Amino acid sequence: MPIITFAHFVYLFFVLAILVCIAIKKDPMVITLVGLLVVGIMNTHSLVKGLQGVFNAIYTSAIGMFVIPLLIAVVIAFSKVLRETGADYIMVAPVKKLLGRPAISFWVLGFTIFALALVFWPMPAAGLVGTILVPIAISAGMTPLAAAVPLAMFGHGGATGGDWFLQGAPTVLANTSGLPISEILATSKPIVGVSLLVGSVVAWVMLKRSGAFNGEKSEAAAHSIEATKMAPFTAVMVLAALAIDIYIMVTQRLVGGDATYLLGGTILMLTALICLYEFKEKSLDKFIGVYKEGFVTAIEIFGPVFIISAFFMIGSAEGAGSVYGEGTPGYLVEIGQSIAHSGAVNIPLLAVVQTLVAALCGMDGAGFDQLPLLGSMAKALAPAIGANAVPLACLGQMVTIWTAGALVPWGFLAALAGFCGVSPIELARKNFIPTLCAFTAGTIVTIFMM
Repeated sequence: MPIITFAHFVYLFFVLAILVCIAIKKDPMVITLVGLLVVGIMNTHSLVKGLQGVFNAIYTSAIGMFVIPLLIAVVIAFSKVLRETGADYIMVAPVKKLLGRPAISFWVLGFTIFALALVFWPMPAAGLVGTILVPIAISAGMTPLAAAVPLAMFGHGGATGGDWFLQGAPTVLANTSGLPISEILATSKPIVGVSLLVGSVVAWVMLKRSGAFNGEKSEAAAHSIEATKMAPFTAVMVLAALAIDIYIMVTQRLVGGDATYLLGGTILMLTALICLYEFKEKSLDKFIGVYKEGFVTAIEIFGPVFIISAFFMIGSAEGAGSVYGEGTPGYLVEIGQSIAHSGAVNIPLLAVVQTLVAALCGMDGAGFDQLPLLGSMAKALAPAIGANAVPLACLGQMVTIWTAGALVPWGFLAALAGFCGVSPIELARKNFIPTLCAFTAGTIVTIFMM
């Protein structure tokens, strides 16, 4: 068990300060920068190296997640071109009735991204849903924030929290804990299923009561755009290209980054091609114009995300080592480990501690890095009190991945915000209570299964 020092408490203080700022709707950028400087000085014992570490940490964080704002920029540029040609309206016409009622659209968006995320993982799935379905739901009266909530809850929360198809997370959990993967896959279904049911119902009720399903409809605006002669061809070509992408992803088992790269490349080339035959002599200027607009929007969203993500990145030994050198302690992970080793008193308390530790681990915005810790913790602590380790490990897997994707406003959640045109921090706030209810339900189910 790691020894908790004064430096750990300093890091924890800044974590709590950042979370409080988010909760009270204040910008945490300045506090985050101060935290980066203080932690850097503690790690290097040098003001100069601490200042260097501030920029290095942000740079390292930005490089690690740059694929996300790049994909957002490409999708936004693509959407603008489709909008200006009227092809977007033609594309969504067949399913407009299905998404014509925002209260139902919540579930349609949720189950759609759930199915896609199981096969492709959430990032490319969010790109597909954000490009095709989200604009319809918004035009029918669903607020952009309400459209983003089910994408987070069902995508990175439910589908990736279970990961039953690709089995990336369960494999890591099984290999590092020695628990049978077949038992992990079977046991995680009721835990994730009940959590998703409770969380999504709470989110739906909260959105309905807040009037998020009664926004201003923009169907008239959609009709006011006169479709070009080539718009029907564009609509068919785009849908066919995306369908081919899905086929390739399934048959060649492209997941994660590989699937994202295929989707991003396809959308980028489609944008260029549409510009060429729709805008002709103005095509070159049109392409660079929409691409710049997309990039400006993406950087506006991710500018703060890079800074916050940098602070939580150095909370792990790997992230801190990449900035300050090998051997640097990962304060956040070590705090989680300390809590874990002090929690094996009884089954309910152990389940609560696992949830807390998993949530701390998920705050790095990835959710996969600390699966070995959570699996090993379950294997070591559950048998000591006569409990089944498998449900405890599954709870840790779900909570850390769900936290990374649906609760912290950096990483995947920022990508969703970009696709839906909302603030990542506002989306995190909107997800907080439903996610808390989901974790509570999952913890209770785990207690009974242990």
